[in-house]
Amino acid sequence: PNRVLINIRNSSNGTTHGIYESINGGQTWSITNFNPNNLNWGGLGTNNRILKIMYHPTIPNLVFVGTSEGLYRSEDNLATFYNIPVGSHPSGFSQNYDFIEFHPTNPDIVYISTTNNDSNIYISTNSGQSFIQSGEIIGNNSNIKLSISNACVDCVYIGSSDGVWKSENLGETFILIGNPEISNYGAFAVSDWDSDLLLFGDIDTHMSSDGGETWNQVTYWATGNENYNTTGQYVHADIRGARSYNGIFWINTDGFLAKSSDSGISWEFFEG
Repeated sequence: PNRVLINIRNSSNGTTHGIYESINGGQTWSITNFNPNNLNWGGLGTNNRILKIMYHPTIPNLVFVGTSEGLYRSEDNLATFYNIPVGSHPSGFSQNYDFIEFHPTNPDIVYISTTNNDSNIYISTNSGQSFIQSGEIIGNNSNIKLSISNACVDCVYIGSSDGVWKSENLGETFILIGNPEISNYGAFAVSDWDSDLLLFGDIDTHMSSDGGETWNQVTYWATGNENYNTTGQYVHADIRGARSYNGIFWINTDGFLAKSSDSGISWEFFEG
């Protein structure tokens, strides 16, 4: 847990300055080999971005990096790395990989998605050495967000502005389970303890307790919080990301990090 990787990016356009590593819980940092100089990224008119960094949860030192220039895999904490083939893109380039998830019990299965493809995700059965295309997500025309739950190990959940889809067979087929009718969404997560509990985030936070069929708004940014209390139904606007860990929903917003231990009834937030 003391080893942390972060992407340092330009605040105006998202261009990466490289991935930095801490081995002492964030007290000190040093740049890794995954940086623009080593990747030959940079120069006039370029805008190479890192969209996701994920450690494999059970295979030590195995790191995946989703970028605007393809998907990268490292078996040695980014000392070395290589671009891996994905679906019909043998080089893995020209794709924006922004979600990387892992099967809860099978270390060989990895799921990824890209902003370039709204109707499929990609699946690996060899711990991310290669990927094939999933079944079609019929009816989706928006960028997707991907979520996995320990409560349904072979399930894959997809959330977008067009609806929520579920696969119960490792991504072979998907069915539409609901439509929150939330536009400009920023976050999507399924509880790792109860797969009937799902979270969607746009300006505010929305929850489902019936597997995604119906949804209710649970935070209200527009009402404000004059006393700036640390619990309640207020969190800052624009939910950018979400995750469930040990039954607790975490969200990051434009203003701060927040968590709910009671499935969205109340929220505690943390300021920097």
